[in-house]
Amino acid sequence: MELEEVVVFHEEDGEKKAIIPILVEDEEGNLATEETPYLASIAQSSTDGITLGASAEESAPSVKFTQIDINEVEAKTEDNKALYTEIYPYVDLLLTTLPQGIKENLILKKPLGYNQTGANLLSGYQGENKWSFDYELELS
Repeated sequence: MELEEVVVFHEEDGEKKAIIPILVEDEEGNLATEETPYLASIAQSSTDGITLGASAEESAPSVKFTQIDINEVEAKTEDNKALYTEIYPYVDLLLTTLPQGIKENLILKKPLGYNQTGANLLSGYQGENKWSFDYELELS
C-alpha cells in the first residue's frame, strides 16, 4: 500500500515537513509513527494501550487509553495499520495512523445475536444485541 504524502508547516520555524504516518518500532519496542507533529505510540500487545500526545516532545501533554477486559494479542502491522485479532470473542481491532491522528475500527465478525456464556465482562458483547467497549484513561 502506498500512502499519500501530506505536507504541513511546523509553527516553530515555518519549515515544510512531510507527515509520514507509517508505523515503525521505537526505542521501547512500541509502534510509533515515523514522522508526525504529534506523539502516537501503539503497544505491540493489545493490553498495553495507545498514547497520543499534543506534540512529538516527551514533555507535551498526552493521554494513554487502554481497553479493559480484552484478550492479549500481538499486533500484525503493515504500513500505517496495526491489527489485533480476537481482542474479544469474534472482535478484531484495527488501528490506522493518519496525518491527523489514529483511527480505531472494531471489526465484528459474528452476528450480534451470539451468546457469550459465562462472561461477566465490562467490555464486549453484553447480550440483547448490545456491545460495550470500555477504556481506562491516563492523562499526563
